[in-house]
Amino acid sequence: MTDKQQDLITEDTVEQESRDITATVGGILQAAREAKGLTIDDIAGRLHLRPSLVRDIEADKFDGISSATYARGYVRNYARIVGADVSEVMACLAQQVPSEAEPAMQSFSRKTTHQARDSRLMMVTWLIAIVLAALLVLWWVQKSTMSTGIDLSRPSAEEVAAAVELGATAAGEPVVDTAALADAPADMPADVMVEETAVPAAIEPTTDASSSNPPLSADKQPAEPSETATASTADAADASLKLSLSGDCWMKVTDATGKVLINGVKEAGRSITVNGTAPFNLVVGAPQVVTLQYNGENVSLADYPAGKVARFSLPLE
Repeated sequence: MTDKQQDLITEDTVEQESRDITATVGGILQAAREAKGLTIDDIAGRLHLRPSLVRDIEADKFDGISSATYARGYVRNYARIVGADVSEVMACLAQQVPSEAEPAMQSFSRKTTHQARDSRLMMVTWLIAIVLAALLVLWWVQKSTMSTGIDLSRPSAEEVAAAVELGATAAGEPVVDTAALADAPADMPADVMVEETAVPAAIEPTTDASSSNPPLSADKQPAEPSETATASTADAADASLKLSLSGDCWMKVTDATGKVLINGVKEAGRSITVNGTAPFNLVVGAPQVVTLQYNGENVSLADYPAGKVARFSLPLE
């Protein structure tokens, strides 16, 4: 081998190495495109890309491509269209755009997505818990308000009616006289002070015909029995009873003839006036809510305990 041939081989090797060092993806593709006589618009049309993106590839600008995977796909198809060496182009691309950065980026993006989803789920869970707690507090407040407004010391209309139907005797309630109740000491237990009152009818004294009393003179003779009975009946028929209610109350009122004047539950705010033959028999379920007048005079029911059924007769003796 002559010195001249050896020099030529050396120049070719240096030129090849120089080309390998300076070769880039953009330069290889641009040279191949121009050798084919194609324009940038022709390549953009075949790759279905914007012409500006093709110019970026030939200028080795890959920042405008969303991922390295897309960049490799565009470059591979570009090389096939212009007839460039695909292996050489892809090797240059591997040096210019490292592929190992992509999995790390995808992993970070996937992790960020999961964290964002978990955060939204946690926020929704806390929101539901707060709403349920607020509803529970609201329900409790409403329940407490409703319970506070109910007077538990007063029996309901149903309880009063049931107690009256059963009767004080069946329930084991003792019967006392009104006078005895009024004279009861202040320290007497409440369960002994029963409100039922039984006022015995007045007993007319009888006069024996054989009595030793001297006969009355003509001017001192008593009135005829028929006239006395008629007058007493007339006076009794004039009796009136007025009841005013500050609350719902079950009551029953009958007169001396057995006629039922009032019977049933009466609403708060009502004022009821009845006339009949005295004495009146009264059964009052809630005496603490009743204001009573007999023939225009007030009758106090303060001695009857709340929550007890009051039974008494009017007029009181």
